[in-house]
Amino acid sequence: AKNEIDLLGMDVSKHLIEFYGDFLNSIGAVRSCDLIKERSGREVLVAGIKVALQTPPVRSGRRVMFLTLDDGFGCSDSTFFADTHEEFAGTLFKSKLLLVRGTVRRTGERGVSLNATGAWDLADASKNRSD
Repeated sequence: AKNEIDLLGMDVSKHLIEFYGDFLNSIGAVRSCDLIKERSGREVLVAGIKVALQTPPVRSGRRVMFLTLDDGFGCSDSTFFADTHEEFAGTLFKSKLLLVRGTVRRTGERGVSLNATGAWDLADASKNRSD
């Protein structure tokens, strides 16, 4: 680990999400690899490192935000529509580790994404839970 820190400026021997494992288990967060087992319409919590945040232009003019998180078990995709993203946009842009609440949306036999209804900085959420 010391060599990793010296060479890379970070420790890559553990996924950052591992440090929040107990907290995520206590709140019932779902691993990305297990999302495929969830029923469409079920509300879940997912967490991870922000891999991508995209806000492409849309014809309607109503902004949509697409978020991809990596939790060490794979990636999860969440969509923030205009009615929810305004409240959480600041968190989505500034935080690297995120906790997201959303409703499971099946997009095919092996496809699943979340219609997001909330987003929080993972470190803050964990700290607030333990206070």
